Amino acid sequence: MAQSGAAGNPSAAAILCVFLAATSVTSVNAGGSLIPYESRTEFLPTSPASTPSGLYGYVNPALLAYVDGMETAFSWSDESGMTDVAPDWGIFSAVPHLGFGVIHRELQGERGFNDYRFAAAGGDRSAGVGFAYGWSSGGDLRGAPESVLVLGALLRPSPRVSLGLISTLTPSLDAREGVGDLALRPLGTDRLTLFSDIAVASDKAGGGTFWSVGAALSPWPGFQLTARYLDSRAVSFGLNLDLGHLGFHTHSRYDRTRKLYSLRLGGRRHDGLSFLRRKQPGYVDLELAGAVRYRRFPLFDSSHSLLEILALIQRAERDPRVGGIAVNLSGIRLSHEKAWELRRRLEEFRQSGKRVVVYLDRVHLKGYHLASVADRVVMDPAGMIALEGLVAGSTYLKGALDRIGIGVEEWRFYKYKSAFESIVRSGMSDADREQWQALIDDAYSLARDDIVSSRGLSAEEFDRLVDEVTLFLPEDAIEHGLVDTLARWHALDEVVLSLEESRRPRLKPSTLTPPAEDSWSEPPRIAVIYALGVCAMDTGIQARRLVGDIRRVARDERVRAVVLRVDSPGGDILPSDLVSEALQQCGEEKPVVVSQGSVAASGGYWISLNSDAIVAAPNTITGSIGVIGGWIYNSGIKEKLGLTTDHVQAGRHADLGFGISLPFLPGMLPDRPLDETERQTMERAIRSMYGSFVRKVATARGRSESEIDSVAQ
Repeated sequence: MAQSGAAGNPSAAAILCVFLAATSVTSVNAGGSLIPYESRTEFLPTSPASTPSGLYGYVNPALLAYVDGMETAFSWSDESGMTDVAPDWGIFSAVPHLGFGVIHRELQGERGFNDYRFAAAGGDRSAGVGFAYGWSSGGDLRGAPESVLVLGALLRPSPRVSLGLISTLTPSLDAREGVGDLALRPLGTDRLTLFSDIAVASDKAGGGTFWSVGAALSPWPGFQLTARYLDSRAVSFGLNLDLGHLGFHTHSRYDRTRKLYSLRLGGRRHDGLSFLRRKQPGYVDLELAGAVRYRRFPLFDSSHSLLEILALIQRAERDPRVGGIAVNLSGIRLSHEKAWELRRRLEEFRQSGKRVVVYLDRVHLKGYHLASVADRVVMDPAGMIALEGLVAGSTYLKGALDRIGIGVEEWRFYKYKSAFESIVRSGMSDADREQWQALIDDAYSLARDDIVSSRGLSAEEFDRLVDEVTLFLPEDAIEHGLVDTLARWHALDEVVLSLEESRRPRLKPSTLTPPAEDSWSEPPRIAVIYALGVCAMDTGIQARRLVGDIRRVARDERVRAVVLRVDSPGGDILPSDLVSEALQQCGEEKPVVVSQGSVAASGGYWISLNSDAIVAAPNTITGSIGVIGGWIYNSGIKEKLGLTTDHVQAGRHADLGFGISLPFLPGMLPDRPLDETERQTMERAIRSMYGSFVRKVATARGRSESEIDSVAQ
């Protein structure tokens, strides 16, 4: 699944064509006028194209493409009745791509009216278009149209340039207005923004032009000063202050001694006064009960995403408000490889100078290996640690299959390809025992070396604890140096106090949500694509869909690099080769890195080959370069069940897959094994596929075929 958002950008040329077409639309009816652009933007201290959201689509609906969450603003002025159409107050609200706003206007000497806008937009941070419909109600509407149509466009091709286009017209009145709005950021950030806008109206929309120029200066994040000169010889100065989820701005127009204010509530932005409210760095509570998966559903899924956890730790590392992380391992479920990745990230967090406290209740070697990274390991007073070691094995079905009358042939021509052993043998072969013992020894050594390094034990002492003690109650764990103290999760403040020598606030992970950045253009992206499960066309890695995802991100200009996360034990060669080919073609356009999870074996390794780099954990099972096959057939079960079969055929080998159909089992159980000719044909095919596999690996890894063959088999 690609997580890059691979939809294409709206074409800038197409946006301009649509805009020009809209401005050329006329109506046969006459009368009335538009509310001029100058009045529609009085609540804005700068031009719309230079703002983060610009009244949430009221002026330029295309700006709604920049809204990330629910936002609401209330604006008002301290004076009314200064012009024929004077703003009094306004309310604006938006969610991503949708917005609604109303401004109450007072007509001098007449009863005021409300001007409404409903807007929608599509696009991204580089280019977007929006449409708005407006109408008015209340008072004498001779100064305002009953309805208005607005088409807006926003082009931000780089962090330095923002171009806004607005076309406003009335369906029932022959009145039109066009606006061009250009903003520049010479430094490429919001530190300094220069802007200029111009509006041209048709005669029946009041005629004439309006323009302004100005600048916005942000000396530090969350604080902005604005200055604007309008062609009516008015000068406006303003101040904008963001305080996280709250924001306030004010600006004054000195031609009319008019002051305007706005209060914002919604998405988190930078805190302009954070330097005045510095507290002792707090501890982020990271509660990990449940499964740690690669992906989770957005609704009704209590599991955790590995990538989200790692990203949260990274944000905590960079956030000056954070002095440490408190990790609750109670109820966590994850693989050995994911545990190692999480431990490694916490270790890097510690190396930044911040602290880690881990709480555990009941863990085995895997969980304790993860917990041992902490500055303080805290155990529940009723908890337990079990260090039995590691084991790997299989259940063997040969005896059961013989009894019920199912025969199995193993097509194994290479030493270590043991996938069929569990159904053709009653125990491990020497080769399989050799490779699994090596894997178990490596995994045990990895955990032992990390634990003794973190806890100040010797390898010999740890081995003794595993072999002779094994089970540790809380007092035993303290005595043997496995944990530092006993406490419940809710009482962790005292542990932090003893570690930091001062009380520290506890922070929720949500407080680390990064503030919305007022940056222009779509930022470069790294696409993360997952290949999980067996190598198959429509199950497991779902090669048909996966190939489409890879090709889509290869075409997406916003994606600068691709990471393919592989966690697959292998499977069919066809889907493996299709994915490998798609990855090779993607690599011709942009860098490709393969990240391997718990296992990337056989077909899982095949799909990893065509990449610029392969990254694996020390306990990843990878490689398994080889090909194996087998045949399951009737060896008496048909007769025992009283079943019979009959058939006709054309072709000597047509009956090879024909046999009995059993309830609840897919396909057929063939009536017979392969004959000698068929067996030789299959051997040639397997050896040919193995040779192809070895050649692909040798080419991808820059080795000779003989070198690869010596470690494959």
